[in-house]
Amino acid sequence: MRKLFCIFLTVVTLNCTAAQVADVGCMQLRVVLDEKVTSDVIEKEWGSGDEHFESPAVLQLIGCDGRVIDRHVLAAPLAKIDPMAIKGAKHPTFLVSVDLSADAGSYNGPLTIPFQIVGDRLAEALVHSVNRPPEVLRLSQTGKSSWTRVPRGSFEDLLQVSSHHLSNGFRASYKRYSVGALGWRVREITRKGLWESDQPFPNIDKFPK
Repeated sequence: MRKLFCIFLTVVTLNCTAAQVADVGCMQLRVVLDEKVTSDVIEKEWGSGDEHFESPAVLQLIGCDGRVIDRHVLAAPLAKIDPMAIKGAKHPTFLVSVDLSADAGSYNGPLTIPFQIVGDRLAEALVHSVNRPPEVLRLSQTGKSSWTRVPRGSFEDLLQVSSHHLSNGFRASYKRYSVGALGWRVREITRKGLWESDQPFPNIDKFPK
C-alpha cells in the first residue's frame, strides 16, 4: 500500500521520500514536498531567504487504511512538522512550519501554525481573544521575533516575543498562548524596548503568567 501511495505522489510531483510524518494512533499527519525539495534542501536552505519556485508543500491526513482523508496546501515549498503533539490540547495538535524567509527584511522568516485533527479533518488552531473575532494562531521566527514551547503542568504553552517600531520608538510584545477545554487563549504584555534574534530568548518571567 505505501509503495503504491508513493508511486501516486511521484505522478503529481510530490516527494514521498522527503515527507515528514507525525503518528496519531493508526493515522498519520504528513508534510509532503515537491519532488525537487529533498531533506538536504530543507536542512541547507531553511531560513536562508533563497527563492523557491517549486510547488507548495501539502499537509495530508492519512487514515488508518492508508488513504488521504484530508489535505491542506501550505504557503511555501519548504515545510516541516514537529512530530511531538502539544500536551493538553483537546484535539491532537501538531506544529507545522513553512519557510517564508526573504532575502532582505527583519520581519520575515519561518511561520509556524498549530494544526488540529478534529475527527477526520484538519483545522488550523484558532485563538480566542476578548473583543476580537477568533484568528489563526501564528508563531513567527524573524530578526525581531521568536517563540518557544514551555511546560505548564500536564499542558504546554507557547511563548512568542516580537518587537515593532512605533512613532515613539520600539515596543516589545510578550505573548503566552495557552490551550484548554475551550480552545486557545492569549495573554499579552507590551513593554518599551527592542528584542532581536541575536539576543537570548527572554526569561519566562517577562511573559504573562
